[in-house]
Amino acid sequence: MEHTTKRRGNILILSLLEDLTFHKNDELGSLLHRTLRDNNVDLIVDMTQVQHVDSTLSGHFVAARRECELKRRQFGLANVPDIALKVLHTGGADHQIHVYGSTEEAIADISDRSHGTQKRRLVMDIKCGHDDCVYFTYGKGGGMIHTACEYPYQDDITNGPTCKCYKPDWQQIQENLPIGPSPFRNAKKKSLYEVRDKVAQQETQKKSRESQAVAEVDAVNPGETYQPEEEFEAVAARLEDPNLVPKIAKAVDRRSNRETNSSEVEAMTPSLLSDDPFAVDNFPSSTEPRPEPKADIPTPEEPPVAVVPPAPPKAPVPEPPPQPKREPADTPDQVVRKFVQAWNEGDFQKEYQSLSARNRAFSESDYVARRQSLRADQKKKFGGKTSLQEVARVDSCAIEGIHATVEITRVDRTPAGANCYGQHYHLVLEEGFWKIQRSEDGEPRKNPIKPQKGRVMKASDFLGRTKPS
Repeated sequence: MEHTTKRRGNILILSLLEDLTFHKNDELGSLLHRTLRDNNVDLIVDMTQVQHVDSTLSGHFVAARRECELKRRQFGLANVPDIALKVLHTGGADHQIHVYGSTEEAIADISDRSHGTQKRRLVMDIKCGHDDCVYFTYGKGGGMIHTACEYPYQDDITNGPTCKCYKPDWQQIQENLPIGPSPFRNAKKKSLYEVRDKVAQQETQKKSRESQAVAEVDAVNPGETYQPEEEFEAVAARLEDPNLVPKIAKAVDRRSNRETNSSEVEAMTPSLLSDDPFAVDNFPSSTEPRPEPKADIPTPEEPPVAVVPPAPPKAPVPEPPPQPKREPADTPDQVVRKFVQAWNEGDFQKEYQSLSARNRAFSESDYVARRQSLRADQKKKFGGKTSLQEVARVDSCAIEGIHATVEITRVDRTPAGANCYGQHYHLVLEEGFWKIQRSEDGEPRKNPIKPQKGRVMKASDFLGRTKPS
């Protein structure tokens, strides 16, 4: 089913580009389920391009709303045509699903409801033009919808194109990158015969160019032909010249820088006994008698050589024992317990390090700043106190390869009361450590922690009550 997705902070806008006919009914249900499973954010379905709908449409939207409620997320429809409104009314789903007239109105209302009783801190009528920023949103003011910025440090907002709070949503930019056709798709594989024919064709062209060059030379000198035998005969005739030896015999004494004639050179050389330079008479050593062989002089007997026994074989080097398989430092349930209790200590770096690298929507500094801002708002609301998070019970912990699931019963204690509910965590093994990939909130539960007996109550425990007179 054709669709597009666009992120707006923690809200995902799903735009449907086809009519919701009977044949697209199952595809719509699969699309909504897959989108909610892969993205743990609030969802808005934009129906601007939808003109015709099927009468069984409302069931898929109701199921998507219930799935969002299990994850404590918001769900809504925007730009719904009149025919779809009639189908929702007929199916009894118009009072269960929030319907908005525009996408901007849906973003503003869902963002307000996601913050609960805490009012969003916004800068209205933003003019920076950075609509791809993670802090860009919409807000309500004076009965109208305005563009706004949700950057936590409002003093740094200059409301211009050079604002310091600009942070593009790289995940959305990566999803919008066009995927062009592959140059190797439907490409014909080259054959060895084609390569052979190409090489033969190149050789033929080379020979034709050489023959053409020779023909051009013959055309310039038609009476002359190149014969290499004549060149070798001319060189041999120059070597047989009798005047060549006296010319070479002229020597130069480099020390005195004096030239000597060939006669002086001949006087310095001894006369040969035979005209043949290789005759035996020209070598005196061959005419002298050979010396008689000397008598064998007895040599003293050499002492027997001591036989050195062979060295013993080297002891085999013991192989190092096999290293035991490295186990993660903490089990999945311990990672979840530390993640939940990190809020009480204010250690938000530990929270960030417990998250999977592939599911981190913000940098560590932005994440810590957001958590500190939320903690400051709670202190301001509850008179210097914050909520306490506690893992009341670990219901189940299952490990399958590099994936693990943990189910806990969580208790959030606030000055207004305690809230107990189930929570499911999905973890993945990254570089030898268990990291939290996503979490889902379950149904409300009964608090399994029994109150302490014989405890002393303090005045701060009766927050909101009047002291009896």
